[in-house]
Amino acid sequence: MTGDLALEQSPLGLGRGLRDRIRRTLHRTMPGRSKPATCPASPRRPILLLHGFASSPGALGPLERGLRSLTGRPIQRVAISPGLDDLRDSAHRVEAVLGEYARHCPLDQVDVVGHSMGGLVATYLLKRIDRGQRIRNVVTLGTPHRGSAAPAAGVMVLGPISRALWQILPESALIEELKWLPLPNGCQLVSIAGGDDALVPEHNARLAELPGHRNVRVSGASHWGLLFSRPVLEQVSASLLDTLGDGYCHAA
Repeated sequence: MTGDLALEQSPLGLGRGLRDRIRRTLHRTMPGRSKPATCPASPRRPILLLHGFASSPGALGPLERGLRSLTGRPIQRVAISPGLDDLRDSAHRVEAVLGEYARHCPLDQVDVVGHSMGGLVATYLLKRIDRGQRIRNVVTLGTPHRGSAAPAAGVMVLGPISRALWQILPESALIEELKWLPLPNGCQLVSIAGGDDALVPEHNARLAELPGHRNVRVSGASHWGLLFSRPVLEQVSASLLDTLGDGYCHAA
């Protein structure tokens, strides 16, 4: 049963109205919501950070501080749905943030780093929506590119109000779509998996063997530890190596 069908046929009588009420409550109370874009003093390409399921931008603080220290680049944490909405809708909201950023600042291209579910949002954004217009690189941390069985237990409870849970399951329509969808020419998609990640094991985080895809394993990193690990920070920084004018991708 798809997430949409579950919303309509839930035996508990749950549906769109309840999902919307919960979303509004979470949006009001969620810490670390993204702020309006402001022009950075640095001319270097910005990095956008996307959080994971049942999380918020506040959880990305250690990742932001570490990447700013290593790269010297401006960083923006972006609030997406904590997991109630369709991941495709979340990707469109990030696209709107990019548009707002471009209206206020001289913007050529950006890089995106997504943790867990946020990595699927970033992947859809690059492959389906942006197509290399503004996004050059996407790096994902503990992202279930092949789906994850971990949400299966939560589907019975949260499935009627969470579209994202259905989309994260192995062999979901979205997982299968993204798995083989090619990248825009010259862009890069990097999946970093934690060796101790019990929620999204290395196999589940592995990208298909396609041009521009790259898989990296960091030993000893748990799912949440990916946000704190120094070796992970160094891998992300190396993947987003920023020399102005280098390696721009082009929309297909």
